[in-house]
Amino acid sequence: MVRPAATGQSAEPGQRKRGVQKGHKGGCRALLDASQIDHIFDCKPVEVCDCGAAVQVLPDEPVRHQVFDVPPVKAQVDEYRRYAGCCLGCGKTHRAALPAGVPSGQIGPHALALIRTMGTHYHLTRFKIRDLLARLMGVDFSVGAISQAHGKVAQALKAPMLEVAAHVARAPVKQLDETSYSRAGAGNWAWDVVTPKVVFYSLLPSRARYVALDRIGAKPSGIVVSDRYAVYDFVDVKQRQICWAHLLRDLTLRLSGCESQSFDVNNASIRTLRCSELTADQLTLMTGDSETDRRKRRSRLRSPLTVVRMAATRRVLLRPWREQPSRRFSRPA
Repeated sequence: MVRPAATGQSAEPGQRKRGVQKGHKGGCRALLDASQIDHIFDCKPVEVCDCGAAVQVLPDEPVRHQVFDVPPVKAQVDEYRRYAGCCLGCGKTHRAALPAGVPSGQIGPHALALIRTMGTHYHLTRFKIRDLLARLMGVDFSVGAISQAHGKVAQALKAPMLEVAAHVARAPVKQLDETSYSRAGAGNWAWDVVTPKVVFYSLLPSRARYVALDRIGAKPSGIVVSDRYAVYDFVDVKQRQICWAHLLRDLTLRLSGCESQSFDVNNASIRTLRCSELTADQLTLMTGDSETDRRKRRSRLRSPLTVVRMAATRRVLLRPWREQPSRRFSRPA
């Protein structure tokens, strides 16, 4: 059995050539300005042609070819020699202190930041970080030193993270979510509080309500966006916005059955007619307008996403349905 070809493609398998197709707009890396170049090498043509005559260099602009490469990386090692002195009066010994900003350990601030980035953003293990530093920079740290580096960076970030936590809690709009995160054989939960400019992540052993209370407070300010997990039911219904992705999914499911359901979006009632002879095009927004206006709107409501978008343009909060937990969609104001 031969699978039917997609629209616009050849029906015979193997007819379409590999690689870039005809009409595709190509792209290339823009050349850097001469002021950004580290080294310039002038390549002259051969001095003698195959015919035996001399070759004269033309005054035209040369063809520019730029090569990007990574220079050899070598760790910078600074040695601080702490001399000692002896008091001529009492004989007490005084040892010189390290300059301000110099760490007491062997790993400097830039190396600490690099180790932490490799372990968090790039998810490298301590063993891989150790091997990578040894191969690229010629630095041989122990696994224990890598682990201590993680702890030092975490301690240094403690105060900034508290500021971030306070900022997201005060944000006028914030979204909370949690997901399972297994690490080292232990079950943990990755929590996030998302705002337009800041995201606060935390890895905790529980997804209980006390975590949400700790993140945004028992009486949060502004609008809280979440899914329908019961942990977030402490948020006042006037402040809670159900995630649009969940609403869109629910509306799509409502259109796939055969019964009729209706629910409210503040003062507007959306009725989903789902009998065998009806389709998604018959999703209508029932308001107090005239029949003519409803017919015009009916022609525009082609998908559940349209309903959600219309709610957004009307600045409507789509809220959880409390009375029927198994059918929570939205609730009137």
